[in-house]
Amino acid sequence: MQSVLSKSLNLYQNSHNGRMPRKIFVHKTTHFTDEEILGAFDAFGNKTEIELIQVIQRTNWYGLKVEDSYDQKKDKSIKQPAGYPVDRGLYQPLTGSECLLWTQGSVKGVNPQKAYQPVFKEAAVKPLPDPIMLRRFSGSGGWHDTCSSILALTKVDWNNNTLYKTLPVTLVYSQVFANVVKQTPDIVNQVYDYRFFM
Repeated sequence: MQSVLSKSLNLYQNSHNGRMPRKIFVHKTTHFTDEEILGAFDAFGNKTEIELIQVIQRTNWYGLKVEDSYDQKKDKSIKQPAGYPVDRGLYQPLTGSECLLWTQGSVKGVNPQKAYQPVFKEAAVKPLPDPIMLRRFSGSGGWHDTCSSILALTKVDWNNNTLYKTLPVTLVYSQVFANVVKQTPDIVNQVYDYRFFM
C-alpha cells in the first residue's frame, strides 16, 4: 500500500507543481489491514485527508420508496409503496463506519418524452435495487462527499452508454488492469494514462 500510494503521490505532484492533494479516497473490495492503513498514512503523512473505503457489492438490504397518497374514503393522507424504486444516490448511514449507498435506482430527467417519469434501467432484471455497503477504515465526517464521489465514479465507464454501473470505475478497471499485468508483468515499470485501460 505504501509503495503504490507513494508512486501515485509522486505522479500527482509531478503534474500539480509539487502540491499535496487535499483529500484522497482509496477503494477496495476487501477489508483494509492494519499494515495497509499504516502504509497509506506513511505515504501521505498528515497533510492529506485519507479516506479508506471498503466497497461491498452484495448485501441483504433493500429499500422501499414510500410516498404520500390521499385516501378519499378515510379523508386523510396515507403512506404507501411508490410505483418506482428508491432514487439512485440515496444513502443510509448504519453506523459511524458503515453506510448503504444505492448506486442503482430511479433516475429522473432522462426520458426525453416524459422527463417527469423516473427510469430504473435494471427493472426488467429485478424490481428492487440493492445497495452497496461502504465500510470506512479511515476518514471522518459525514457520508455525503464519500457517496457523491462513488456515484460520480459509477458514471465514468467510457466503454458503454449505460446511465451508470453498480460499482465505481476505480474498482471495475483496477480489476481489468490487474488482469493485464498478469499477462504482461513488464507493464508495471512504466507510467500509463489510466484511460488506456478503460
